[in-house]
Amino acid sequence: EGGQLKSTVFSCSEAMCTWMRVHGGTGAPKVRLRPDFARSNVAYAFTDHHLYRSSDVWGFSRIETPWPAESRFRDLALVGSGDTLFAAVHAIADAEEGLYRSDDGGATWSRVRSPLFRQGAASISIADGRMLVSLPDKGLACSSDGGRRWSRRCA
Repeated sequence: EGGQLKSTVFSCSEAMCTWMRVHGGTGAPKVRLRPDFARSNVAYAFTDHHLYRSSDVWGFSRIETPWPAESRFRDLALVGSGDTLFAAVHAIADAEEGLYRSDDGGATWSRVRSPLFRQGAASISIADGRMLVSLPDKGLACSSDGGRRWSRRCA
């Protein structure tokens, strides 16, 4: 449509579905919902290079991110109420780390400073208060304190 690439996300509740466009996205975006999605309508969608946020049922707006454009956005995890986000980014130029954190729903980001993430991060899982991040060199990084400290094993 008009030379712009678009992706679509469908949101369904019981038997009714609505669709939301992800402008500038290509392919099928991955979606993460805030725990209070039914009330807030806040959802996140991401493609290989971009992150989007929706706060209504009409569409997603792109969130500016600090990682280099040639990086690949691999995963997004919402922690707690959903305002704290962790982004797994892979194939970053040079030796920049590849796990990013936002404590304000994606408005600002900081890189997680740990040697474990020098080659980037591939995926994030959260269970029982622990976070596991898969690393491109086939290892895992673990945090038992909400992402403040990281190690190869969970305490």
